Amino acid sequence: MSDAVCVRMVGRDDAAVVDDLVVPSIFRQDHASAHAVRFAPATSRDATPRDVVVPAEPALTRAAPRRVAALLAGRYCAARALRAAGYADARVPVGEAGAPAWPAGAVGSISHTAAYAVAVVGSSVNWRGIGVDCERVLDETGADDVVRTTLPEADAVDVAGHDRLAWTEFVTVAFSAKESLYKCLRPLIGEFFDFTDARLTHLHRDARHVRLRLERDLGPAFARGTTFDVAFAVADAHAYTRLALPVTAGPIAPESIA
Repeated sequence: MSDAVCVRMVGRDDAAVVDDLVVPSIFRQDHASAHAVRFAPATSRDATPRDVVVPAEPALTRAAPRRVAALLAGRYCAARALRAAGYADARVPVGEAGAPAWPAGAVGSISHTAAYAVAVVGSSVNWRGIGVDCERVLDETGADDVVRTTLPEADAVDVAGHDRLAWTEFVTVAFSAKESLYKCLRPLIGEFFDFTDARLTHLHRDARHVRLRLERDLGPAFARGTTFDVAFAVADAHAYTRLALPVTAGPIAPESIA
């Protein structure tokens, strides 16, 4: 990697070598900052002239090297996005249930695959919640597994638009959209919910949006039937999704995408 940074954690030999990427356009929006990298697992012996050392994370004491590398890459992205948003020297430790613990006043989300990581951060003045996700496009077997376990509504989805979207891309986008919904709402409602608690009803291939509808109440703020429009993009064999809820939003009333 050119112009790479080695991110390592105190107390571990495992590290991540990261290289900055152009942030996918889906994650660039007003009042939010984003950062993206390509990364590879490494060890502290692979140090570069631009080493970054982060404090130890007790939750990762016994974690496998690949998990450590992915978390370090994601936290590096988060720190860079926070700095761009005006939060100098802010840390993002592992919080409840492994979720990132954002500094006071910040709202954000992190995602990674085996080789890419991205983080998006905004101020709680502007955003109630942010959820982002990236997934490598599934193969046929993986897509079939997702449909069986988390997307039983696949054949009933209203699909519009003329852009081409392969079946495996469609399933990956749907899975990723539900991940973004979970990451956005979980901190707001304080409870776990399942993939099948949100139903995919529409996908517009040209507008690059999907619509999810809640199948049950989630806390006092999000009633059954509430809908969310999640933006998506597919590039370089990856699917990217983003859901951002502005502070001004009451009950969600998205614009029509059908």
